[in-house]
Amino acid sequence: PIVTGTFDPPHIQHTAPLLGSLEELEGRGITNPFLLVPHSRNTDKTPVATLSERREWLLDTVDFFADRVAHRVKVCIGIGEPGEPYLYDLPETLQKRLLRIAGSDKGGKIKNGHIDTFFVEREIDMSSTRVKQLMAMTGSHPDLKLTLAPKVLADILAREYYRKAA
Repeated sequence: PIVTGTFDPPHIQHTAPLLGSLEELEGRGITNPFLLVPHSRNTDKTPVATLSERREWLLDTVDFFADRVAHRVKVCIGIGEPGEPYLYDLPETLQKRLLRIAGSDKGGKIKNGHIDTFFVEREIDMSSTRVKQLMAMTGSHPDLKLTLAPKVLADILAREYYRKAA
């Protein structure tokens, strides 16, 4: 299973597809690792944090909010780098072997190509855009402590990321 996104920054809602799909996937006999694919290809926004930072933050986020699946999570390195191939650049035969997991809010926004997509309902109303808005407004909104892993929040505050309005 693959979970893709900009993950800028990763937050509790990014773990929902992992936890929400676990039982369903195991019921289908799928026990492969979850592959998280942070990327820079997003027509709607340009990431603030580097891919390296976002990869590290993803692992912190999964460890903090989804520790029961952390042993099954791998964070991809390479896919999504500028100039590197992306999921839709793969041959159709490979795309058909993939299963993407996505939050239900992404329903009409994901380019699927030949990739089977399993949608998981959102449990809370949070997005990376909302995190950026809260950071720009106050820099220390209480919701940030509930939605970001402590290491991620500390890094963001130390680097003064997202201090401008999203």
